[in-house]
Amino acid sequence: MCQKLCSRRGKMILLILMLSCTFKELRVREKGKRKDISKAIRNPDGEDSQAILKRVDRYTALCKNKNGLLLIEEAMGVENVEAVQSLIKVVEYPYKIYERIVNKKNIDLFNLIPQKNLDYRLLCRIKKNKDKELEEEFLKRTKATELERLIVSGKIEEIKSKSKEWVIENYKDDRGYVYQRRINTAEILCIYCETDFIKEIIKILEEDIKDVKEELFFAVSKLGEKGKVECLLDLGIDVNHKSGNGSTALMVAARRGHKEVCELLIKKGARVNTISRDEEKTVLMAAAENGHKEVCELLIEEGARVKPMRRYERTALMYAAENGHKEVCQLLIKKGADVKIVSKTRMTVLMFAASWGHKEVCQLLIDKGADVNAADTWGSIVLMRAARRGPKELCELLIEKGADVNAVDKCGMTTLMIAAKRGLTEVCQLLIKKGADVNAIRRDGQTSLMCAVWEGDKEVCEFLIDKGADVNAVDKYERQTSLMCAANRGYKEVCELLVGKGADVNAVRKDGRTALMCVAENGYKEVCELLIERGADVNTARQNGMTALISVAWKGHQEVCKLLIGKGADVNAVDKYGMTTLMIA
Repeated sequence: MCQKLCSRRGKMILLILMLSCTFKELRVREKGKRKDISKAIRNPDGEDSQAILKRVDRYTALCKNKNGLLLIEEAMGVENVEAVQSLIKVVEYPYKIYERIVNKKNIDLFNLIPQKNLDYRLLCRIKKNKDKELEEEFLKRTKATELERLIVSGKIEEIKSKSKEWVIENYKDDRGYVYQRRINTAEILCIYCETDFIKEIIKILEEDIKDVKEELFFAVSKLGEKGKVECLLDLGIDVNHKSGNGSTALMVAARRGHKEVCELLIKKGARVNTISRDEEKTVLMAAAENGHKEVCELLIEEGARVKPMRRYERTALMYAAENGHKEVCQLLIKKGADVKIVSKTRMTVLMFAASWGHKEVCQLLIDKGADVNAADTWGSIVLMRAARRGPKELCELLIEKGADVNAVDKCGMTTLMIAAKRGLTEVCQLLIKKGADVNAIRRDGQTSLMCAVWEGDKEVCEFLIDKGADVNAVDKYERQTSLMCAANRGYKEVCELLVGKGADVNAVRKDGRTALMCVAENGYKEVCELLIERGADVNTARQNGMTALISVAWKGHQEVCKLLIGKGADVNAVDKYGMTTLMIA
């Protein structure tokens, strides 16, 4: 009689769930590595291609392949518009990436460029390419005024026939905020028009628009138009006039590497040690950051300070190192830059270079006396920063030069944990070969294996286990195992690996949950099947009486409910509030 009743109740529960719950297709997630992402780009119709691309983070997006290409460059190379669309949102790319998109002369790719990156440099490139289609699209997207359209079309005489009021109305001197328009009329005017017409515009507008001369002066300076700069200076413009963010014409010219314009401005009295208010950068810092060695040489010869005052967060050498400009670094060091100086957060020059994988710059700095074991405010050393993105060769260099492979930061993180979390198998292999402790424990009790598991990286997990990682280690606060971490996120292949290597499928977390409960609550049916096949108890209850089936009923995962009942889950189990699965459903 009881058996019949239980059978009827079971059927009733399934019927209610089928009627009341919305079924959601939940896919098992597996971590995509750099090579997998490249494959997904080349094979856009692959089963998991879109899912892999959606999981790319900013670090991976800025990692280069053996040919020195970023993922987005690979996508552009095969004109995979969908991949470019996905990758372009992940991170702010160097300007050259957006320029390459313009050079592809593909309007679909061009329209993927974020609005905030549609600036004067791209318009210059479009003009140089004589690409009328992209030129029109640029004007459309930036909501060009009628004046700007006439300027681009070269209809100067038509502009001259317009009234002063019309010119003022159509002249946009403000480039707006980050996500708004990033180009103004002054820049468009200086890109397309000769000096004589620029002067005419100044005469029309100078009484009504504040600093119109200066705005145009800045525009020609950053465009590198030496002749136009000279002509505008003849109008009595203050060579040291500062823009809204505190920049000067010399600073914008130096940032773009226009040496001849810089020489002219300095000759006319431009101050070489001025700083921008918003960024707190000197002219030398702006030139160094962008790798303009000749401009840096000029500035130093003219008295630019290589050793900055204490007010600055960074030095010119730090900016050059961070961006991998080895020759600029060599110049600055030769001129007295301190390789051991630290920022306000105790970041060293070597850390800035290592953070972005610039091996040659790191080698230079170490040869000049940089400390490989210096720690920043958070206790991170250079090797830890290098391990976030690689390459392996950089980590190898740092270790050869004495970097401590078992150093820990203030959270207890080791370099191996960082590399494991980033999915860098080769770096993990190197670190363990050089003596890294595979079972080192973080402050919260997590291990390198757990770090790899959280990211679903099967390859790294397998390597760490083969090197002795404890598959049943538990963290400090939740007493969570690696299997529970993988189950929480639905990583089937990782769960399969862990169970195969001896992970306890019935281990209990501090709150009473098992791996099966974790995975069932999240609706990962395939992982549930795997754990049950490997011996997971479907009727284990937490302190509050909650079983996997009761938890799943609350969540509404009907397919998992069917599975659990089919595997013997007790439909009459009662939690501490007296609730059964039937009541919840």
